[in-house]
Amino acid sequence: MSVLYVCEQGCVIRKSGKRILVSRERKVMQDIPVAKLERVWLYGNVQLSSQAAALLLDSGVDVVFLSYGGRLRGHLTGTMSKNIFLRLAQYERWQDREFKKNFAVNIVRGKIQNMRVMLLRYQRNHPEVDFEVALAGLNQGLQSLEEGVRDNSQLLGIEGHCSHLYFRDLARMLRQDLGFTGRKRRPPTDPVNSLLSLTYTMLSNELACILEASSFDPYLGFYHGLRYGRSSLALDLVEEFRQPLADSHVLSLINLYIFGPDDFRPGPNGAIYLTDDGFRKFFEQYEKKVNLTEKGEKASWRDLIIEQVKSLENCIMNDAPYIPYRGK
Repeated sequence: MSVLYVCEQGCVIRKSGKRILVSRERKVMQDIPVAKLERVWLYGNVQLSSQAAALLLDSGVDVVFLSYGGRLRGHLTGTMSKNIFLRLAQYERWQDREFKKNFAVNIVRGKIQNMRVMLLRYQRNHPEVDFEVALAGLNQGLQSLEEGVRDNSQLLGIEGHCSHLYFRDLARMLRQDLGFTGRKRRPPTDPVNSLLSLTYTMLSNELACILEASSFDPYLGFYHGLRYGRSSLALDLVEEFRQPLADSHVLSLINLYIFGPDDFRPGPNGAIYLTDDGFRKFFEQYEKKVNLTEKGEKASWRDLIIEQVKSLENCIMNDAPYIPYRGK
């Protein structure tokens, strides 16, 4: 099964029998059997015919719509999984303050541990780089979690401080000077932040689709609060994959010179976005990454994401502990 990305502006997607055609100015650019598709991602000004939409939905293929800058607009999905008992259990867990607190602490603990792994892995290969201040701060954050947190506000404060230390030193790992000094999201104002934002968006949307197909309510998270239109549960699970999957991927794209200044263009309000060719290259590299099997693992990143969703289902239904993914 494959994922179809369409980012060239002005493309039209239509059906022909059991096949999906992508054309531009009446010229067919791609012709794919719908049976080979798992998901379709549409960026910006791309048209989808009602006949093609019906074929994709009937075939169980999700369609994700994003702005040209990578902001989620929405998605089409077929009939969801019928496990209503899982959703009822999810709602019950959401009412349990102790469960939500423990779940959130585990998520933040896993994220900080993955930050440590990223810094230590780089330091092992580059002993001349000193991450002592950041590592001490991350260790203090973990210690604070062990001592107990009062509420979600304190937890957010711990996570925010650790993230600031981590991203400050992530800048020191880059072999290209692309103006990155720390995390800036809305909008991303340099190429590194642009790649980080887009990769996080891809992961969030992929998780939202998997959660919904598994009968979860993706909008009801245990760490991220309720907000209209936000897939809070997907964001909960993204946290454990930010460093080992997304950040390491972006680091490789920059340090291996797969991306450089020419792959980006300025946008409104000081934003920096990928060019058309940059988008195409990004999607190619993203698919390689999520289908890659990491050293020490038996499954690809995409399979590991699915396994974590199954682990969450076991946690909700059987009162089992939820253990976030930890990078090697």
